[in-house]
Amino acid sequence: YGWREGSSFCIRNSGQDNGQARIRDSYASRLCYGLNIDVAVTRPVAVYINGKYYGLYDLNEDQNDDYLESHFGVNKDDVEIIRFNTVVVKGSNADWKRVINYAKTKDFSKDEVYETFTQWVDPDYFIDYLVCSMYLCNSDMANQKYWHSKDNAIRWRAIFYDFDYAMGYND
Repeated sequence: YGWREGSSFCIRNSGQDNGQARIRDSYASRLCYGLNIDVAVTRPVAVYINGKYYGLYDLNEDQNDDYLESHFGVNKDDVEIIRFNTVVVKGSNADWKRVINYAKTKDFSKDEVYETFTQWVDPDYFIDYLVCSMYLCNSDMANQKYWHSKDNAIRWRAIFYDFDYAMGYND
C-alpha cells in the first residue's frame, strides 16, 4: 500500500466532512485496501505555505487518468471516465449509456443476458464496491465515477472515492 510512480496527487480538505470527523474518506480507502476495489493511497499532512500553517489535510493519490495508467498499465488516452452517471470526464459516454440501457431493458434471469453484461461490466469489482459502500453507509451514492478501457480489456468499474458522507455523517 504505497505511492506508485506516475501517480498524480491532490490535497483534500475532507470535503463535506471538514467540520466533523475529517477522516471518513481516508479511513474508507484504508479500510477497503486489499479488496477488489481501486482505492487511493492517502495520508494526513500538515500544510504550510510560505511558512504559514494552514491546517491538516489529506494528501491523496488523484484517481484520474494518471492513476489508471499507473495502476492498470492502460494508456491514459484509451480510457473513458464518466461522472454523475452520464457526464463525460474523459472520452465519451456512448458505451456507458449502451450498457445502462441494456441493464434496464433485458431480463437478467436469463443466463445469456447476464453473460453478455459481464463482458462489459466487472461483476466481482462491483460486488466488493457495493459491499463496502453499504458497510460504510455511504449516503452520497449519486457522486460516483465509472471508467473502462476503450478496448474493454478493463471492463466498466466504479472509482472508489468521496466517502465524506459515510459512517454516520449528518449535517
